[in-house]
Amino acid sequence: MDPAVHPPPDLMIEVDVTSSSLIRFPIFAAFGVPEVWRYDGTRVAIFHLEGGQCAEVESSSALPPLTAPPGPGVGTSTSLKTGFPHPPTPRLRR
Repeated sequence: MDPAVHPPPDLMIEVDVTSSSLIRFPIFAAFGVPEVWRYDGTRVAIFHLEGGQCAEVESSSALPPLTAPPGPGVGTSTSLKTGFPHPPTPRLRR
């Protein structure tokens, strides 16, 4: 794929229904996706992907007025080379 012809999207949106999308974050980074929004069934988290690091942040670069409530990971980063901590256990709604 030629990035000059097919550039990466400015934003990726992931909705975790049956499995965690965290394992796909290294793929998004490899394609150069700068921002990912992730809904895990309880809240929306915004991640910025820069220089091999993924950091959960409070506001969107793609849509600056949009903010997400602070979560436990805001302000921390994890190397995409080493992977993420264990993803949260999915909770089924009944």
